Amino acid sequence: MFFIFLLASLLVASDGYAVESQDNNSTDWTYFMLVQRWPFAVCQIVNASGHPCMIPALVKGWTIHGLWPSGVGAYPSYCHDWKFDMMQVEDIEYDLLRLWPNLYVNETVDSLWKHEYEKHGTCAVDIHGFEAQHDYFKRTLEMLPKYDVQSVLEHQSIHPRKEGYKKNKIVDKIKGAFSKRVCPGCGNVQGVGQVLSQSYVCINKLTLQQMDCPSPCWRECNPDEDILYQPLHST
Repeated sequence: MFFIFLLASLLVASDGYAVESQDNNSTDWTYFMLVQRWPFAVCQIVNASGHPCMIPALVKGWTIHGLWPSGVGAYPSYCHDWKFDMMQVEDIEYDLLRLWPNLYVNETVDSLWKHEYEKHGTCAVDIHGFEAQHDYFKRTLEMLPKYDVQSVLEHQSIHPRKEGYKKNKIVDKIKGAFSKRVCPGCGNVQGVGQVLSQSYVCINKLTLQQMDCPSPCWRECNPDEDILYQPLHST
């Protein structure tokens, strides 16, 4: 599917987490990775690769990329041949549109939800509270306020702007706001520079409490370059 190819390309470009275990049905994973992204930077990266990307009007800040069952040496995917059913999440559709949106112009509104559930959500079903499709999306939405990167940055008086930030002004502030290791991620856009694109929080699959993300982090921001955190709807 074109969308899966596009998403894989985006992973390589924006967060560096494209290496997956071949054991698709593995249950030997230990944590969820909650992945948030800054839509403006994501669209910069995707548009630069020739694929049209647009931020929906409902989106006002950081959004969810996905909740991924993960572990050292284990990255299960497509664990069951279950298909996404939009009717099962109709009651939370508005929140999904605001907080977990598709950004790709040539894809359907529900394309990201379909991809994330079928690839990642079907691997979470053995965890209490994640047995059904609705559970996966509802629980992920409920996690966002607790680990919301936008709130962390705003609390530190860091707001989107056209000028770049030093790494210790933005990356270190994100890391310092959590009691466990988190991983802010950057991408590079030709002609633009280094952009803050995603952030990863790791959550123990049994206790659902935050844990240290493995070190080193994925797609570390280059400390020798300024980091752009640009306004969401700037032109």
